[in-house]
Amino acid sequence: MSVKGATSVDWREVTRHVLLALSQVDHDSPPFSTREDPLEVGADGATLYRPGAALPSEPLTLLRLIACSVTVNERANFVSLLLKASTPHLAPTTVQLLIDWNSLDTIGVLPTDTLAAALYGAERRVSVEGLTLGTEVLDNLRVLVDLGCGRFNQAHPVAVQPDSPERRLRKAALQLRASLNLVEYVRLRQTLVVGENPEINTDREHLVSRYRELGLTGDVAGALDRIDRTFATAQDEFDFKAVMGQVRSVLEDVAASSARVEIATTGARATVADVAPRFSECLRALKQTGLMSETESVALQKFHDFISVEGAHALSSAREQARLSKNMMIEWALLILTRVRSTTVA
Repeated sequence: MSVKGATSVDWREVTRHVLLALSQVDHDSPPFSTREDPLEVGADGATLYRPGAALPSEPLTLLRLIACSVTVNERANFVSLLLKASTPHLAPTTVQLLIDWNSLDTIGVLPTDTLAAALYGAERRVSVEGLTLGTEVLDNLRVLVDLGCGRFNQAHPVAVQPDSPERRLRKAALQLRASLNLVEYVRLRQTLVVGENPEINTDREHLVSRYRELGLTGDVAGALDRIDRTFATAQDEFDFKAVMGQVRSVLEDVAASSARVEIATTGARATVADVAPRFSECLRALKQTGLMSETESVALQKFHDFISVEGAHALSSAREQARLSKNMMIEWALLILTRVRSTTVA
Protein backbone atom coordinates (compact mmCIF):
# COMPACT_ATOMS: atom_id res chain seq x y z
CA MET A 1 0.00 0.00 0.00
CA SER A 2 1.07 3.58 -0.48
CA VAL A 3 1.11 5.38 2.85
CA LYS A 4 2.28 8.76 1.58
CA GLY A 5 -0.56 10.75 0.07
CA ALA A 6 -3.25 8.34 1.26
CA THR A 7 -6.54 9.95 2.26
CA SER A 8 -7.20 7.45 5.06
CA VAL A 9 -4.57 5.41 6.89
CA ASP A 10 -5.38 2.55 9.24
CA TRP A 11 -2.46 2.99 11.63
CA ARG A 12 -3.38 -0.13 13.61
CA GLU A 13 -2.97 -2.20 10.46
CA VAL A 14 0.27 -0.45 9.50
CA THR A 15 1.67 -0.89 13.00
CA ARG A 16 0.68 -4.56 13.01
CA HIS A 17 2.69 -5.13 9.84
CA VAL A 18 5.64 -3.18 11.26
CA LEU A 19 5.74 -5.18 14.49
CA LEU A 20 5.28 -8.47 12.66
CA ALA A 21 8.19 -7.68 10.37
CA LEU A 22 10.38 -6.43 13.22
CA SER A 23 9.74 -9.59 15.22
CA GLN A 24 11.24 -11.64 12.39
CA VAL A 25 14.58 -9.87 12.11
CA ASP A 26 17.76 -10.05 14.16
CA HIS A 27 17.86 -7.14 16.61
CA ASP A 28 21.44 -7.93 17.56
CA SER A 29 22.69 -6.94 14.12
CA PRO A 30 24.40 -3.51 13.84
CA PRO A 31 21.49 -1.07 13.46
CA PHE A 32 23.24 2.22 12.91
CA SER A 33 24.60 2.22 9.38
CA THR A 34 23.36 0.57 6.23
CA ARG A 35 23.80 0.72 2.48
CA GLU A 36 20.49 -1.04 1.84
CA ASP A 37 17.97 0.78 -0.33
CA PRO A 38 14.64 -0.90 0.36
CA LEU A 39 12.44 2.01 -0.74
CA GLU A 40 10.18 1.60 -3.71
CA VAL A 41 9.24 4.93 -5.30
CA GLY A 42 6.10 5.18 -7.39
CA ALA A 43 5.59 7.27 -10.50
CA ASP A 44 4.22 10.11 -8.38
CA GLY A 45 7.27 10.08 -6.13
CA ALA A 46 5.41 8.44 -3.22
CA THR A 47 7.23 5.89 -1.12
CA LEU A 48 5.48 2.54 -1.38
CA TYR A 49 5.30 -0.15 1.27
CA ARG A 50 3.71 -3.46 0.35
CA PRO A 51 3.11 -5.84 3.30
CA GLY A 52 4.51 -9.22 2.42
CA ALA A 53 7.10 -7.82 0.04
CA ALA A 54 10.78 -8.54 0.51
CA LEU A 55 11.92 -6.60 3.56
CA PRO A 56 15.43 -5.63 4.73
CA SER A 57 16.95 -7.85 7.39
CA GLU A 58 18.34 -4.93 9.38
CA PRO A 59 15.66 -3.78 11.86
CA LEU A 60 16.26 -0.03 11.97
CA THR A 61 16.29 0.21 8.18
CA LEU A 62 12.98 -1.64 8.15
CA LEU A 63 11.40 0.65 10.73
CA ARG A 64 12.63 3.79 8.95
CA LEU A 65 11.29 2.37 5.69
CA ILE A 66 7.78 2.44 7.11
CA ALA A 67 8.19 5.62 9.14
CA CYS A 68 9.48 7.73 6.24
CA SER A 69 5.93 7.74 4.85
CA VAL A 70 4.41 9.01 8.10
CA THR A 71 3.66 12.73 8.01
CA VAL A 72 4.37 15.00 10.96
CA ASN A 73 0.67 15.19 11.82
CA GLU A 74 0.38 11.39 11.80
CA ARG A 75 3.42 10.67 13.96
CA ALA A 76 1.59 10.86 17.29
CA ASN A 77 -0.82 8.06 16.32
CA PHE A 78 1.95 5.93 14.87
CA VAL A 79 4.23 6.33 17.90
CA SER A 80 1.39 5.70 20.35
CA LEU A 81 0.40 2.42 18.73
CA LEU A 82 4.05 1.39 18.33
CA LEU A 83 4.75 1.93 22.04
CA LYS A 84 1.58 0.16 23.18
CA ALA A 85 2.55 -2.94 21.24
CA SER A 86 6.29 -2.75 21.97
CA THR A 87 8.11 -5.43 23.94
CA PRO A 88 11.60 -5.70 25.50
CA HIS A 89 12.66 -7.45 22.26
CA LEU A 90 11.46 -4.59 20.04
CA ALA A 91 12.16 -1.61 22.30
CA PRO A 92 15.91 -1.20 21.47
CA THR A 93 14.94 -0.70 17.84
CA THR A 94 11.77 1.36 18.26
CA VAL A 95 13.59 3.84 20.52
CA GLN A 96 15.86 4.69 17.57
CA LEU A 97 12.86 6.06 15.67
CA LEU A 98 11.88 8.16 18.68
CA ILE A 99 15.40 9.59 18.72
CA ASP A 100 15.16 10.37 14.98
CA TRP A 101 11.85 12.16 15.56
CA ASN A 102 12.85 13.67 18.92
CA SER A 103 9.71 12.11 20.45
CA LEU A 104 11.38 10.75 23.57
CA ASP A 105 8.82 12.39 25.87
CA THR A 106 6.41 9.57 24.97
CA ILE A 107 8.62 6.74 26.19
CA GLY A 108 7.74 7.13 29.88
CA VAL A 109 4.57 5.08 29.39
CA LEU A 110 6.56 1.88 28.80
CA PRO A 111 6.58 -0.87 31.45
CA THR A 112 9.76 -1.12 33.50
CA ASP A 113 11.33 -4.07 31.67
CA THR A 114 10.53 -2.58 28.24
CA LEU A 115 11.83 0.83 29.29
CA ALA A 116 15.09 -0.80 30.43
CA ALA A 117 15.51 -2.41 27.00
CA ALA A 118 14.76 0.94 25.33
CA LEU A 119 17.44 2.69 27.41
CA TYR A 120 19.97 0.02 26.42
CA GLY A 121 19.08 0.72 22.79
CA ALA A 122 19.44 4.47 23.36
CA GLU A 123 22.86 3.92 24.96
CA ARG A 124 24.03 1.99 21.89
CA ARG A 125 22.89 4.88 19.68
CA VAL A 126 24.65 7.48 21.84
CA SER A 127 27.87 5.46 21.92
CA VAL A 128 27.93 5.37 18.10
CA GLU A 129 26.35 8.68 17.03
CA GLY A 130 26.47 10.80 20.17
CA LEU A 131 28.49 13.59 18.57
CA THR A 132 25.92 14.03 15.79
CA LEU A 133 22.79 14.07 17.97
CA GLY A 134 21.15 17.40 18.67
CA THR A 135 21.38 19.09 22.06
CA GLU A 136 17.62 18.79 22.60
CA VAL A 137 17.74 15.04 21.96
CA LEU A 138 20.61 14.61 24.43
CA ASP A 139 18.72 16.65 27.03
CA ASN A 140 15.65 14.44 26.58
CA LEU A 141 17.82 11.35 27.00
CA ARG A 142 19.03 12.74 30.34
CA VAL A 143 15.38 13.07 31.38
CA LEU A 144 15.00 9.36 30.63
CA VAL A 145 18.02 8.63 32.82
CA ASP A 146 16.36 10.47 35.71
CA LEU A 147 13.11 8.59 35.01
CA GLY A 148 14.88 5.22 35.14
CA CYS A 149 16.71 6.02 38.37
CA GLY A 150 13.52 7.44 39.86
CA ARG A 151 11.55 4.24 39.21
CA PHE A 152 14.28 2.26 40.93
CA ASN A 153 14.28 4.56 43.96
CA GLN A 154 10.47 4.42 44.24
CA ALA A 155 10.27 0.63 43.99
CA HIS A 156 9.45 -1.39 47.08
CA PRO A 157 12.65 -2.86 48.62
CA VAL A 158 11.25 -6.38 48.28
CA ALA A 159 10.78 -5.89 44.53
CA VAL A 160 14.34 -4.72 43.95
CA GLN A 161 16.01 -8.13 43.73
CA PRO A 162 19.35 -8.64 41.95
CA ASP A 163 17.65 -9.54 38.67
CA SER A 164 14.49 -7.47 39.03
CA PRO A 165 13.23 -5.23 36.19
CA GLU A 166 13.82 -2.18 38.40
CA ARG A 167 17.48 -3.06 38.90
CA ARG A 168 17.96 -3.73 35.19
CA LEU A 169 16.35 -0.36 34.48
CA ARG A 170 18.71 1.42 36.87
CA LYS A 171 21.73 -0.30 35.29
CA ALA A 172 20.59 0.74 31.81
CA ALA A 173 20.01 4.31 33.02
CA LEU A 174 23.47 4.55 34.55
CA GLN A 175 25.12 3.20 31.39
CA LEU A 176 23.21 5.74 29.30
CA ARG A 177 24.27 8.50 31.71
CA ALA A 178 27.93 7.46 31.38
CA SER A 179 27.72 7.61 27.56
CA LEU A 180 26.02 11.00 27.69
CA ASN A 181 28.73 12.31 30.00
CA LEU A 182 31.40 11.06 27.59
CA VAL A 183 29.71 12.82 24.66
CA GLU A 184 29.53 16.03 26.68
CA TYR A 185 33.22 15.75 27.53
CA VAL A 186 34.27 15.14 23.91
CA ARG A 187 32.17 18.06 22.67
CA LEU A 188 33.65 20.35 25.31
CA ARG A 189 37.15 19.18 24.40
CA GLN A 190 36.52 19.90 20.73
CA THR A 191 35.26 23.35 21.60
CA LEU A 192 38.32 24.16 23.71
CA VAL A 193 41.04 22.42 21.72
CA VAL A 194 39.82 22.34 18.12
CA GLY A 195 37.40 25.23 18.13
CA GLU A 196 33.86 24.98 16.75
CA ASN A 197 31.33 27.24 15.08
CA PRO A 198 27.88 26.94 16.75
CA GLU A 199 26.10 28.05 13.58
CA ILE A 200 27.91 25.43 11.51
CA ASN A 201 27.05 22.78 14.11
CA THR A 202 23.37 23.69 13.88
CA ASP A 203 23.46 23.54 10.09
CA ARG A 204 25.18 20.17 10.30
CA GLU A 205 22.30 18.82 12.39
CA HIS A 206 19.82 20.21 9.86
CA LEU A 207 21.83 18.58 7.05
CA VAL A 208 21.57 15.14 8.66
CA SER A 209 17.86 15.70 9.34
CA ARG A 210 17.11 16.75 5.75
CA TYR A 211 19.06 13.78 4.41
CA ARG A 212 16.99 11.34 6.46
CA GLU A 213 13.69 13.09 5.75
CA LEU A 214 14.26 12.50 2.05
CA GLY A 215 14.75 8.78 2.67
CA LEU A 216 18.33 8.78 1.36
CA THR A 217 20.14 5.66 2.49
CA GLY A 218 23.76 6.79 2.71
CA ASP A 219 25.31 7.16 6.14
CA VAL A 220 25.82 10.93 6.01
CA ALA A 221 25.87 11.26 9.80
CA GLY A 222 28.63 8.69 10.05
CA ALA A 223 30.56 10.34 7.22
CA LEU A 224 30.41 13.75 8.92
CA ASP A 225 31.44 12.16 12.19
CA ARG A 226 34.47 10.58 10.49
CA ILE A 227 35.42 13.98 9.06
CA ASP A 228 35.28 15.53 12.53
CA ARG A 229 37.32 12.71 14.05
CA THR A 230 39.96 12.90 11.34
CA PHE A 231 40.17 16.68 11.68
CA ALA A 232 40.29 16.60 15.48
CA THR A 233 43.08 13.99 15.57
CA ALA A 234 45.09 15.28 12.59
CA GLN A 235 48.81 15.37 13.29
CA ASP A 236 50.22 16.66 10.01
CA GLU A 237 49.28 18.03 6.60
CA PHE A 238 48.74 14.56 5.18
CA ASP A 239 45.91 14.02 7.71
CA PHE A 240 44.28 17.27 6.57
CA LYS A 241 44.60 16.03 2.99
CA ALA A 242 42.49 13.02 4.08
CA VAL A 243 39.88 15.41 5.50
CA MET A 244 39.61 17.14 2.12
CA GLY A 245 39.01 13.81 0.41
CA GLN A 246 36.25 12.91 2.88
CA VAL A 247 34.64 16.32 2.41
CA ARG A 248 34.57 15.80 -1.35
CA SER A 249 32.96 12.36 -0.96
CA VAL A 250 30.07 13.75 1.12
CA LEU A 251 29.48 16.61 -1.32
CA GLU A 252 29.43 14.24 -4.29
CA ASP A 253 27.01 11.88 -2.50
CA VAL A 254 24.60 14.71 -1.67
CA ALA A 255 24.72 16.09 -5.21
CA ALA A 256 24.15 12.71 -6.88
CA SER A 257 21.38 11.65 -4.46
CA SER A 258 19.62 15.01 -4.80
CA ALA A 259 19.78 14.87 -8.59
CA ARG A 260 18.19 11.42 -8.61
CA VAL A 261 15.38 12.55 -6.31
CA GLU A 262 14.74 15.66 -8.40
CA ILE A 263 14.65 13.68 -11.64
CA ALA A 264 12.12 11.25 -10.15
CA THR A 265 10.02 14.09 -8.71
CA THR A 266 9.99 16.55 -11.60
CA GLY A 267 10.03 14.10 -14.49
CA ALA A 268 12.90 15.94 -16.11
CA ARG A 269 14.33 14.60 -19.34
CA ALA A 270 17.56 13.71 -17.58
CA THR A 271 17.97 10.11 -16.49
CA VAL A 272 19.64 8.52 -13.52
CA ALA A 273 22.53 7.59 -15.78
CA ASP A 274 23.10 11.29 -16.42
CA VAL A 275 24.10 11.96 -12.80
CA ALA A 276 26.89 9.44 -12.45
CA PRO A 277 29.75 9.23 -12.04
CA ARG A 278 31.05 12.78 -12.63
CA PHE A 279 30.22 15.68 -10.34
CA SER A 280 29.73 17.99 -13.32
CA GLU A 281 27.00 15.68 -14.61
CA CYS A 282 25.23 15.89 -11.25
CA LEU A 283 25.31 19.68 -11.45
CA ARG A 284 23.96 19.63 -14.99
CA ALA A 285 21.04 17.49 -13.83
CA LEU A 286 20.35 19.83 -10.89
CA LYS A 287 20.30 22.81 -13.27
CA GLN A 288 18.08 20.92 -15.69
CA THR A 289 15.51 20.26 -12.96
CA GLY A 290 15.60 23.91 -11.89
CA LEU A 291 17.12 23.23 -8.50
CA MET A 292 20.20 25.40 -9.09
CA SER A 293 20.94 28.47 -11.13
CA GLU A 294 23.82 28.77 -13.59
CA THR A 295 25.73 31.07 -11.23
CA GLU A 296 25.32 28.70 -8.30
CA SER A 297 26.36 25.75 -10.43
CA VAL A 298 29.56 27.50 -11.51
CA ALA A 299 30.42 28.46 -7.93
CA LEU A 300 29.82 24.94 -6.63
CA GLN A 301 31.86 23.42 -9.46
CA LYS A 302 34.78 25.69 -8.59
CA PHE A 303 34.52 24.67 -4.93
CA HIS A 304 34.52 21.01 -5.96
CA ASP A 305 37.57 21.62 -8.16
CA PHE A 306 39.36 23.22 -5.22
CA ILE A 307 38.76 20.36 -2.76
CA SER A 308 39.57 17.83 -5.50
CA VAL A 309 42.97 19.41 -6.15
CA GLU A 310 43.82 19.83 -2.48
CA GLY A 311 42.42 16.48 -1.42
CA ALA A 312 43.42 14.22 -4.28
CA HIS A 313 46.23 15.81 -6.24
CA ALA A 314 48.14 18.04 -3.84
CA LEU A 315 50.83 16.45 -1.69
CA SER A 316 49.32 17.90 1.47
CA SER A 317 46.65 20.25 2.79
CA ALA A 318 46.70 22.84 5.57
CA ARG A 319 44.46 22.96 8.63
CA GLU A 320 42.83 26.22 7.46
CA GLN A 321 41.98 24.71 4.06
CA ALA A 322 40.45 21.62 5.66
CA ARG A 323 38.37 23.63 8.14
CA LEU A 324 37.09 26.01 5.47
CA SER A 325 36.26 23.18 3.08
CA LYS A 326 34.39 21.22 5.75
CA ASN A 327 32.25 24.22 6.68
CA MET A 328 31.54 25.22 3.07
CA MET A 329 30.55 21.65 2.19
CA ILE A 330 28.02 21.58 5.03
CA GLU A 331 26.44 24.84 3.84
CA TRP A 332 26.31 23.80 0.17
CA ALA A 333 24.89 20.36 1.03
CA LEU A 334 22.25 21.87 3.32
CA LEU A 335 21.24 24.35 0.61
CA ILE A 336 20.78 21.57 -1.94
CA LEU A 337 18.87 19.21 0.38
CA THR A 338 16.61 21.98 1.64
CA ARG A 339 15.61 22.84 -1.93
CA VAL A 340 15.04 19.18 -2.76
CA ARG A 341 12.82 18.83 0.30
CA SER A 342 10.76 21.87 -0.71
CA THR A 343 10.05 20.40 -4.14
CA THR A 344 9.21 16.92 -2.87
CA VAL A 345 6.92 18.19 -0.10
CA ALA A 346 5.16 20.54 -2.46
